Amino acid sequence: MEGSIKGASVLEYAFILKALFTIITLSISRSGSVITPVLYIGATADSFFGHTVGAYPGTFATIGFVSLLADTTNTPIASSILAIKLFGAAVAPYASVSCVIAFLMFGHRSLYSSQILSISKSRAITIETGKEISDVRNTIKNADIWFID
Repeated sequence: MEGSIKGASVLEYAFILKALFTIITLSISRSGSVITPVLYIGATADSFFGHTVGAYPGTFATIGFVSLLADTTNTPIASSILAIKLFGAAVAPYASVSCVIAFLMFGHRSLYSSQILSISKSRAITIETGKEISDVRNTIKNADIWFID
C-alpha cells in the first residue's frame, strides 16, 4: 500500500488477490479487519488504473485509498479530512469530489450494519431514514426520475 501511494509499480492483480483473500478469511473465521483491506484495495486498484491511463499512479492511489473508505463506510466528509491529514491540502479538492461521488454511488449499504441512515442518496429510491442500515428496505420509484428536472 505504501509503495502504491509513493508511485511505485504494483502487481496488476494485487487488489483482486487482496479482495479474494479477505473474502476467504472472513468467510472461514468470521473475524478480522475490514478497514485495512479496504484501504489496500483502494490504493492498489487506483494505482493500477493510474499506470493504465499513463498518469502518476501515486495520486490515483491516494484518491483510491480514501474514496473506497468513503464508499464502504458512508463517511465522505471524514474520508476527505483523512486525505488532507495524511496527504496534504493539495489533494483536498480531488479527494473531496471523489469521496462524495463514491459515497453517492455505493447506495444505502455500509460495512457497519448498525450505522443509522440519515439521508436518502437518490430521489429515485424511497428509503426510511433514522433506522439502522441492516433494517432499511429500498423501494425504487418511477424510472422517469432518472432525467434531470
